Parts: sequence; structure tokens; C-alpha cells
Amino acid sequence: MFLFPALLLLVLAVIFVFGVRNEPRDVGLHGIEDEPDCSSNAAVESKPTLARRQNSAKVIRDLMTSPAIWAISLMYFFLTVTRYSFLFWLPLLSHKVGALA
Repeated sequence: MFLFPALLLLVLAVIFVFGVRNEPRDVGLHGIEDEPDCSSNAAVESKPTLARRQNSAKVIRDLMTSPAIWAISLMYFFLTVTRYSFLFWLPLLSHKVGALA
């Protein structure tokens, strides 16, 4: 009975190891190094340029002012609060109700 989940996980792991491809070329796509804009010097920069830092700041500003991001964040916050409330409060409640019965 307790071995069934482990055996199921083993079967899924074997399927994953032999079924998942390692590189884009394995599924017929071109590789990352085949991109014309990628060169070994351009891909590795020691310091971020001013334009790149400004672009990062713009992305962060856009994310922080997005109403959808705020709505999803609030939903996740309240979901987590509810989950932990049940996790810690429900055993205490069931113990007290069981003692009263």
C-alpha cells in the first residue's frame, strides 16, 4: 500500500529521464549559439550598461504599477493567510470541540 506512490514516482521519473530533451536541437529547433546576435563577448558583460540599468528600472516600474500584478499579489497573500490560519487554528479547534463532546 505504501509502495504504490513510490513506484508511481519511479515510473514517472523514468519517463521523464528518457522522454525530456536536453537541447532545442533535439526537437528540431536551432540552438542558442546559432542566434546571429549572440557572440561570446556580447553575451558576457562585466558591468551592466546605463541603458540596460534604465531598461531594468522601467520593467520594475511597469510591474509595480500594474493593477493585475497587485490583484494577483493580494489574492496570493490572502490565500496564504487563510491556508496558515487553517493549518494552525484547525487542530486547536478540533481538539477543543472533541474535548467538549
